[in-house]
Amino acid sequence: MFIPLDVPPDPVPVSPTDDGGAGFLIIPVVLVLLVLVISIALLVRARRSRRERPPHHQQQPHQD
Repeated sequence: MFIPLDVPPDPVPVSPTDDGGAGFLIIPVVLVLLVLVISIALLVRARRSRRERPPHHQQQPHQD
């Protein structure tokens, strides 16, 4: 068995549509989406808490 040093034993074709290339792009995109969703959720909660300051008794219907 003679393996030339110039040629790798298992040539792996690297293309932009390969899983490796997609993985590098998916990770930062998912992180950015998570940050956006969390920030939007926090903003919506803050706005709702400010709007629901008057006593409407929606969150606590049972007061003993």
